[in-house]
Amino acid sequence: TKNGWIWGVGPVISIPIGKDEFTSDQWGLGPTFVALKQQGPWTYGALLNHVWGINAPSEQPVSKLTHIGKQPVSFQVGYRHYFDTPPGGPDWGLRFAVTFLFPK
Repeated sequence: TKNGWIWGVGPVISIPIGKDEFTSDQWGLGPTFVALKQQGPWTYGALLNHVWGINAPSEQPVSKLTHIGKQPVSFQVGYRHYFDTPPGGPDWGLRFAVTFLFPK
């Protein structure tokens, strides 16, 4: 931690698990970086990573995209439940992610 920011670096690994057209059978590996700050009940920050495919995919996953102007953007919302927390910790949380896509 530095100046109240929690940060870390490490690897990101993409494991080809899933079902039908919602996954890829390609393994991936790359770097990741996280920076978080907690103020009161809020946690905010950024998680950045890049994944390179390390084997040839047989097909690509299918997904729907939204465009802001000509920029493709992916939005994600997630719920999480904490089974164990420190005293005063949350029982649940929400995650919202926006991914700007830059295809070649």
